[in-house]
Amino acid sequence: MKLQSLLITSCIGFLLIFGSCNSKYATKKKPKLRLNLNNKGLTEIPSYVFNLTDLEVLNLHNNKLTHIPKEIGLLTNLKKLVLSRNDIISIPEEIGLLVELEELSLKANKIAFLPNSIGNLVKLELFRLNFNRLTSLPESISNLQYLSHFYVGNNLLLALPRSIDKMTG
Repeated sequence: MKLQSLLITSCIGFLLIFGSCNSKYATKKKPKLRLNLNNKGLTEIPSYVFNLTDLEVLNLHNNKLTHIPKEIGLLTNLKKLVLSRNDIISIPEEIGLLVELEELSLKANKIAFLPNSIGNLVKLELFRLNFNRLTSLPESISNLQYLSHFYVGNNLLLALPRSIDKMTG
């Protein structure tokens, strides 16, 4: 198998491989800042997480979280947020401040209601909401024009928003 990509984040690595830091293959792109706190038995999101404002990926899968604090809105650089398999009951309005979010997983929680601000996540491409207690979706869901994967099965939905036919993702 041929090597298709190589990311080396220090000049020393380039010196060893290419003999020069000025190689045409050098990259100035910063690596994604990720935090994986899955399967830790957490009952709340540690406060230090909200100081990591450059964070792009936050994984809190399979913990014992019951709520998401409003401080989640401070993580405005997040591109992927995984909160699946917890005991989350509600989502704060501040979720709508995460306008860079491309993937959001809230699968397998106890969520009965989504805030209207969910419609502010206009870059969202993947949204997992299946296995919750939702009875309705906000009309603002139709603002998610890039949404291409929307998992909403195994809820208690009685109807879909009228605006859902406007979604083009």
